[in-house]
Amino acid sequence: MFDPERDEPSRVPDTHVSLFDIQRRVVANKTLEGWRSAPHASMGIEFDVTSLVVFVDEMRRGAGDVGPRVTLNSALIKIVAEGVKASPEMNAHIEYRPASGVGKLIVHRAINVAVPLRMPDGRMLTPTLLDVGAKSLFEVCAAMDDLKRRARNTNLDILLHDAALRDTWRRLWEGDWRVLLRVYPNLFGRDRLRRVPRRERKQYAAIPEEDRITPENLIAATLLVSNVGSMLQGRHVTVQMLEIIAPQTTAIALASVVRKPLLIRGDDGAERLEIRSVLPMTICVDHRAMDLEHVRGFIDRVEELCACPRQLTERA
Repeated sequence: MFDPERDEPSRVPDTHVSLFDIQRRVVANKTLEGWRSAPHASMGIEFDVTSLVVFVDEMRRGAGDVGPRVTLNSALIKIVAEGVKASPEMNAHIEYRPASGVGKLIVHRAINVAVPLRMPDGRMLTPTLLDVGAKSLFEVCAAMDDLKRRARNTNLDILLHDAALRDTWRRLWEGDWRVLLRVYPNLFGRDRLRRVPRRERKQYAAIPEEDRITPENLIAATLLVSNVGSMLQGRHVTVQMLEIIAPQTTAIALASVVRKPLLIRGDDGAERLEIRSVLPMTICVDHRAMDLEHVRGFIDRVEELCACPRQLTERA
């Protein structure tokens, strides 16, 4: 016989509440800031990367254990940087005053590419590959390997705490007193962040800066390239929209390379159907800074390099 006092099933809570950690707070702040400030214009385009995939495979087999490993991801980052040289407005920071309508574009010479990485604990970090446009393909591959090495030595909580603190001081110096509204709740209020123990900070400070990601590295980016396809390997992934991180003007998403039929026109003008490797790319730009015409040079150059990737080894 059922005894309600003894046999009542244990109740499981209907909800679980967890506060944003510092990584989620930084992501929320930066993406919301970018979404509010930048009128996003987004377009999707497919590139035939059949020759590029073959080229990368050949480079891997030819290199053996000597030198950095050439990857499709690193080759695509280099191709994006070369494409941006033909559309310099994509490698810029924007300043704009809505009240007056006055704005200016600060075009950067160095192409510093922010690349999302998965940390050992599963959280995401977006460090920066510096001056990709001036590096050879092999130097980009080596820099990417070094960035991953430094990320493994990085304490994400300490890094983001220091980066947020520097950003707060910078905004105060620029007269943005609204930033004070986030100081109390994050440092002292009921929902304050966990303090990193002093001993843990001291141990982390002993790691040389060249062996870990620094706050300066996080803020150096001039554009974002997110290789979503490499993070979800084995799945057919496309991206419709990606947040632009202010004050940058461009965010690019690389989806999964897929095999699909394409109509190819031969030198004789005849058309034939072939199975090719295709990369869907999503390009998001700040519409205040540019229109489609500003991106055309980038598209043409990327298409050229995907078809003739050996040019990547001819340029220092």
